[in-house]
Amino acid sequence: MKRLATLLFFALALCVSAPPTRAQGADDYYKRATARFKQGDADGALADFAKAVEVDPQYTEAYASRGLILLARHQDADAQKDFDKYLQLNPAAKDNLAQRIKYAKYQRTKKPKT
Repeated sequence: MKRLATLLFFALALCVSAPPTRAQGADDYYKRATARFKQGDADGALADFAKAVEVDPQYTEAYASRGLILLARHQDADAQKDFDKYLQLNPAAKDNLAQRIKYAKYQRTKKPKT
């Protein structure tokens, strides 16, 4: 779990800040999701990222962040849906997302240090 938290912390740190025009409720859910994740509550973070995209279906970073958590949990099909939505909304960010996915996959295959 600690390795998952470390992986996702760094992956989320690469996220771009939400634009100031974003619906306030969506921003609140996104910020709470990030805080929950940093505290090790991945389930709570997933729930809040889901609420963020429910409030604002255009919230690209919420899709990317939720996808990275799902990827780290080996829920690849669900992660791919979020990544597809992210790219549909933000096709210019393809390279950025590819780097984040590559890093997440690398982290999940690393063997824990003994």
